[in-house]
Amino acid sequence: MLRGEDLEHQREDGAGDPLQKLFPALRDRGARVGDLYEFKDKVLLDDLTRATILRAVLSERQLCEVMVQFWSDHFNIDPSKAEAKWLKAADDRDVVRAHALGNFRDLVRASAVSPAMLWYLDGRANRVANAGDKPNENYARELLELHTLGVHGGYTQQDVMEVARCLTGWTVRDRKKFFKGRVEFNARQHDDGPKRVLGADIPSGLGAADLDRVLEIVVRHPQTARHIAWKLCRRFIADEPPEEAMQAGVDAFLANLDAPDQLAQVVRAIVTTDAFLNSWGSKVKRPLETAFNAIRAIDATLDRPTEDLSWMLSRMGQPMFEHVAPNGYPDVRDAWTSTVGVLTRWQFTAMLAHGWITEWNEAYPDKSRPLFLFDLVSQSPSSRTARDLAAFWPERLLGRPLQDEGVVEDLARFLAGDAFGVDDPISDDEYLRWRLPGLVNLVFMSPDFLLR
Repeated sequence: MLRGEDLEHQREDGAGDPLQKLFPALRDRGARVGDLYEFKDKVLLDDLTRATILRAVLSERQLCEVMVQFWSDHFNIDPSKAEAKWLKAADDRDVVRAHALGNFRDLVRASAVSPAMLWYLDGRANRVANAGDKPNENYARELLELHTLGVHGGYTQQDVMEVARCLTGWTVRDRKKFFKGRVEFNARQHDDGPKRVLGADIPSGLGAADLDRVLEIVVRHPQTARHIAWKLCRRFIADEPPEEAMQAGVDAFLANLDAPDQLAQVVRAIVTTDAFLNSWGSKVKRPLETAFNAIRAIDATLDRPTEDLSWMLSRMGQPMFEHVAPNGYPDVRDAWTSTVGVLTRWQFTAMLAHGWITEWNEAYPDKSRPLFLFDLVSQSPSSRTARDLAAFWPERLLGRPLQDEGVVEDLARFLAGDAFGVDDPISDDEYLRWRLPGLVNLVFMSPDFLLR
């Protein structure tokens, strides 16, 4: 049985890593990127998706998983574009997960020279080989607009073009060449003249060092601190985050510019504000968060996510690694509160609570087995009146009491049915195994569970 602690204590070479055993296409950091081309692209994406599900459900480092999802959206890459279909797995491993709570400059630099990002935002095509050639500005624009300063960060179109000039010459070998997937700098395709970015001069002759110089300028810019703090506060607190929390994030960002745990310090500053501590109900959970919360809340075990499970999660409106635009999935209430979106989440939680999500056996359907294993009865308190159980399970699933205390009485009557009074002890375990899933699902369907 795969356990959460199994994911946390792994040797550096990946030996003994249960995820590597389940998904051999996903190697630990240090593996040659070119090795990924040995696998079919669909296998890579399926393995990456399933490994992500397992980590989200089982990992004991849940804050790290939240930040991995945050940065996956922030530095979004659509794997369907060109050779990113093979290289996204390396980006997840060597960029997002490696730096999720580390130093922001290190994270941005790793993303800038990520083979998958060079394909996705055309950085590999950004070259000036002949007189009159113009640089490709795709990545430069997203670097400023999405990754660092933000759309209102005060940069100009001239800044975009100057940044693009700084980044000319970086490329990645395609799958038709030796050492495929290797990132290289070609000095002959680099614009080595002087540049000026956000008012700062970059002298000529720096070559590949232009990349590091321009990243120093944009990462240390005060507007970058504000943009990142704003996005993190929007993730953790509210769609319109309060100034107090944002300023705490900005201060921590700027005070720890060179710290190896800069991002951890920023998150710590935000989540220790009164705004965060009093923020429950300000955010709507996104579909994947709803599903993973529900699975963890009932302490369900999951050994091996199947393709059917990936499909079910995709139906909820947030298919993993399939967002096409570079801005990632939205993180605001209006994006996730449509009638169809809420209905598909209810369908998933209903099937989960009742044990109806199975590993389907095409040849022998009667041998299909439940994908999630859990026992609601054994997790219930020893005092088993309908009233006590109706009070216990909402707090267990939500981490807090229901907003409307009257709902507890309704849940108690539902659980008791016609067979028991709400204050009668229920000693029949089979009755509880039949009735408790319905109570749990009613809590999952409540507004309280869809909020955080």
